[in-house]
Amino acid sequence: MVALQYATGAVQAAVDEGARAGSAFGGTVGQCERAAHMALRGRGGLLTGSLGRGVTVRCSVADGVVTASATGTLRWMFEAIPAPQVRIESHAVREAPP
Repeated sequence: MVALQYATGAVQAAVDEGARAGSAFGGTVGQCERAAHMALRGRGGLLTGSLGRGVTVRCSVADGVVTASATGTLRWMFEAIPAPQVRIESHAVREAPP
């Protein structure tokens, strides 16, 4: 149960970081996705082991709001328990030009 809570928190932190990066003035969808990926699985990432390999992060922009979404299956280590599914989103309003 602790591993599931940690993994869910790590995914939430990663999409939050992605949305922040993409919403900065001049930020892009690519920057959002890179920031989220690095927070999740990059060097020093929060979920670098096999647990998070089934999670995919995508970003989009609509009406001035950046959305970072993580979906997928956590690679669970307990065969008797079904693998947990995750679907987590974070939103951030894009910064206006100075």
